Amino acid sequence: MNEETFAPGGFNQDEQRQFYETMVERNPEAARDLQHLVSDDMQRLQDRRRRAEDMLPDTLSRGQVYTPPESFKSQQDVDDLLAYVHDRETADLKFGDGEPLTMRVQGTIYRLTHRALTNDEVRTVMSVLYHSSSIVTSVLGGERRDFAYTCRQGSKMGSRWRVCVTLRGSYDGIGFRIVMRRITIDPPTVAEVYLQDDIVDSVMKLDRGLILVTGPTGSGKSTSLAALLRHRLQSPLHSDHLITIESPIEYLHSEYPRPFSEVTQWEVPRMLSSFSYAVETALRCDPDLVLVGEMRDKATMKAAIEISLTGHGGLSTLHTSTAVQTVTRILQAFTPEEIPAVQYDLVDNLSMIVSQLLRQGPDGRRVALRERLIFDGQIKDRLRSAKNLSHELRRVMESHGRLMVDEAREVYKDGRLAKAELDRIEFMDSKERAAFQ
Repeated sequence: MNEETFAPGGFNQDEQRQFYETMVERNPEAARDLQHLVSDDMQRLQDRRRRAEDMLPDTLSRGQVYTPPESFKSQQDVDDLLAYVHDRETADLKFGDGEPLTMRVQGTIYRLTHRALTNDEVRTVMSVLYHSSSIVTSVLGGERRDFAYTCRQGSKMGSRWRVCVTLRGSYDGIGFRIVMRRITIDPPTVAEVYLQDDIVDSVMKLDRGLILVTGPTGSGKSTSLAALLRHRLQSPLHSDHLITIESPIEYLHSEYPRPFSEVTQWEVPRMLSSFSYAVETALRCDPDLVLVGEMRDKATMKAAIEISLTGHGGLSTLHTSTAVQTVTRILQAFTPEEIPAVQYDLVDNLSMIVSQLLRQGPDGRRVALRERLIFDGQIKDRLRSAKNLSHELRRVMESHGRLMVDEAREVYKDGRLAKAELDRIEFMDSKERAAFQ
């Protein structure tokens, strides 16, 4: 997309101008606010594209493309491609039959091939990544497959990738889509991801209860959680058996030294058939901590709560942006008849909620912002008796927690957050505040 022709959201310049003229007639103040936000978007898009192109290899920045084999036929073909993009800060790699191969660099999508991939090629890539052609039958049956793949570079292990395979609509009715995201094998340290002391202390003290790290897709919540677990497992003060239940396994906690702790990692459905079955199995394997990779539905939410109810430390992630949204989302998964009991168990067992966003700093690098609430006895008593849990939780956040807007203001004051990002967060906070008045 040429940013001189198109504006964010798909409007071309004529359409955008007409839209603004209509807005000015109806609501001049809103039009000025919208113009400010869209102008910021345009500048961010242009800056992001320039940074992405600076990181591309010379052949791509000159408009040339990666030269693939005549056809992807083997594991070597796939591994050669992954080795090529390994050092280019690629966030996503996408295969689709009838489409060119693409990669995303710093948010911008670039084509790696001029030619479209064939259906047979994509089937071959699927089978190579999954180490079995059975994946084709499963996906054709309407199932999604999530798993991890580690490529080989000669006799050594190379980069590790999270893979999602699905069906998709195509020119001839049904096609395949493969999306790959590069993941780091070793978890970072808490210092490397700038985790705050109160968050680290809560994980170090976790004995029985539930810690949730939430955020939108790509916000780094799994990375933060992995860093926290690494910090605890490497501590000589702890002797834990950690069991992780993921789809797929992302970080390998077996690859770094742990003085007195041990790790078991399971991938669903390749190792155990479902999250609920994996949790049931975990509780029979003498765990101290159990990580449920994502609370994605009612079954996984029940499973995560069950861990803390049985006297263990539970940890999980959820796709929500605030503590209030987190509790609301969990309760919405249950029937009206189930909600009172679930609400009581959830409030009684929550130890901490951390909601994380990645936002742009003045230098273009992303910075993590973390809203958080640590649950003590006083807070739990207030929430147990609340007639409207969401409203009471918002009040608790204002009096006892760390709101996202407060975190953003402090990070902006330190010079690590762009002014446009602070404006957005303050705007969203004002909307949420108004909703609870």
